[in-house]
Amino acid sequence: MYGRRYRARSPELVVDEMEYDLRLFPFLKEIMFEDDTLTLRRHLPRLQELCEQILRRGIRIPWSANARPDITDKETLKLMKRAGCRMLCVGFEFGDQEILNSVRKGIKLERMEEFAHLCKEVGIRVHGCFMIGGPGETKLTALKTIEFAKSLPIDTAQFSGVCAYPGTEYYEWAKERGYLFPKDWPEWVDERFEQRAVVGFPQLSVDEINELVDRGLREFYLRPRQIMRILRNIKSWADLRTKFYGLRGFLNYFSSSVGVPPGRGSKPLSLPPPRRGATLIVLANSISKPGTMGGNTRIFLELSKRWAEKEDIAIHVITNEERFETCKSNGLEKASYTVLPTSWVEKRNPYLYQLFHTIRACSEALRWSWKLQTRGEAPQRTIIYSASDMPVDVLPAVILKRKIAGAVWIASLFLFIPNPLRGYEHAYGGKLRLPDSRTAVYFLAQRSTLALIKWYSDLIFITNDVEKRYFTKRGIDEASIKAIYGGVNLAEIAEVPESEMKKYDGCFVGRIHPQKGLIDLVKIWEHVCKVRPEALLALIGSGAKEYEDVVRKEIRERGLANNVIWFGYKDGREKYEILRESKVFLHSTIYDNCGMAACEAMACGVPAVGYDIPALRVAYPKGMLKAPMRDHRAFARLVLRLLKEDSLYAETKRDALELAKGWDWERRAEDVWNFIISSLNSIVAEEAREEHSYSKTEEEKVMERLRTLGYFE
Repeated sequence: MYGRRYRARSPELVVDEMEYDLRLFPFLKEIMFEDDTLTLRRHLPRLQELCEQILRRGIRIPWSANARPDITDKETLKLMKRAGCRMLCVGFEFGDQEILNSVRKGIKLERMEEFAHLCKEVGIRVHGCFMIGGPGETKLTALKTIEFAKSLPIDTAQFSGVCAYPGTEYYEWAKERGYLFPKDWPEWVDERFEQRAVVGFPQLSVDEINELVDRGLREFYLRPRQIMRILRNIKSWADLRTKFYGLRGFLNYFSSSVGVPPGRGSKPLSLPPPRRGATLIVLANSISKPGTMGGNTRIFLELSKRWAEKEDIAIHVITNEERFETCKSNGLEKASYTVLPTSWVEKRNPYLYQLFHTIRACSEALRWSWKLQTRGEAPQRTIIYSASDMPVDVLPAVILKRKIAGAVWIASLFLFIPNPLRGYEHAYGGKLRLPDSRTAVYFLAQRSTLALIKWYSDLIFITNDVEKRYFTKRGIDEASIKAIYGGVNLAEIAEVPESEMKKYDGCFVGRIHPQKGLIDLVKIWEHVCKVRPEALLALIGSGAKEYEDVVRKEIRERGLANNVIWFGYKDGREKYEILRESKVFLHSTIYDNCGMAACEAMACGVPAVGYDIPALRVAYPKGMLKAPMRDHRAFARLVLRLLKEDSLYAETKRDALELAKGWDWERRAEDVWNFIISSLNSIVAEEAREEHSYSKTEEEKVMERLRTLGYFE
């Protein structure tokens, strides 16, 4: 672009100009050396002299410069830092050595890595420039460039498609081979007049290059390590303002991005077939991980599997790597997916996961909204379903709701987090206590999302009719609230024959969590074993290792090691076989709104015993005997009565089987879908009425204004 002849000004003249600029512009904040050759190795003496001149003249102003990533002289970098160098804009270009060689970069990957680490040591920030679409580029080599960028200790980065400028060798090379995409000059930029990829290959199209550019930006910036690095670099209000504008620009870019990156290790994002009746976008970033199964996860999976069979709906799930495995392992095959990456830091820390993954999910929501609105593929209706009430699902749902015209948001809230001053143990009354941090954080998070649900959601899924009062008291129409309760797979259970000989006197199924009353369960079983020393309890479930250890310790200390068989997480036929071999189901949960596991036991012909909790009175009016809250002896007495009194057992079993028939997932899914369709029809009718009312009102205003002006006299 600048020709091949090198024309250099002396360091003295350059520093003279710096002094002149500072006199002319006294409020100047920084100087940028727009010189592609300033740091060439053979010109290092000139660079060193420039820095010495700046220091000798006492010029104190930060400066930045373009640079090649081949300065491995630490002393030179230190000298640059002392002279005021704040940042170097570095052309790393590619992360594949063969492509670097093909463009005659003349540098090894190892030297670039050494350069980046030296800059970090001396305190010079680095802005890395990377390109996708070099000669012979493939998706694999492009991904190597992205991974190379992420491996470097640099502060910021940009990715762009290679632009073959007229007059360059690359332009002629691409033109001869038919790789040049633009036919006219306006096609060299996108709709925002920004540079776009103009060269495509048989193995890598222009659209794929644009998608990889976006993927590089997303994967580079949406990492916990990179976010923390950016936050650490905020040294002043000016830095904070710059980062804020940068974040806004980043989100705006992706809200109008052409390419949609599929995410590391993910399946490519694929839009559902156009012109179907509806697209259901599910935000499922806070469902259960593999090896556990919460109620909200079970409801989402069972409903979605059945809705996916319908011809008039396409389901797309936005989730992360671990939760994607939960979906696939539980049979949700007929859905398309966007799988967002999760770093190892997030996997270890749930708070960091909620923070960083919320940013990723919001970015994905912006891209989805743009796709559905601008590519002519929007369905007759877009339905958004947030599978949890956590910010990681609710905030993206709000974005989709606000960005997609006519979208309907179904929010879900299946369990209110108790007041942290009471916790799960005293949620229904009792003494106050110091809150634990985890419960407090989730309580505050849920309260914030409840406000968003109230303001923006169209429909709300809850577990139990008891919880409707919370929403109706806050002005939400009861007709927009649906109590799901849950369901059971009656067809699967029917395939498992009932055992003639029962192995287990009692059974428990659920997450190993304080809410489920595991310590109460152990105490109750201790009372049962005092009367029936050989009684066996089958315990099915898993949870956090720390709490599992607490429960195991409680079992050992109470001498119940031979009376409790812990199976860990079981699902499907394995779980039903154990339930079929059990006599009584112990639903020991101390804070609940339904408990689907109890109904699964009932469907297997196992009567249940639980605490007398308000929600359970509604969910299980029969088939479950109820003990006073936290009365372990009374609970144990009811278990013993069922084990001893045949008539009571037979009557409770009959009631349990009858109640379970109404909980079939097939029936439940159809009922919920009919509720959605009915609600959609009501929403459409209301929109039509409002539009008609608005038009009529405007017409009346115009006529009234004309009358006042005397037009009808």
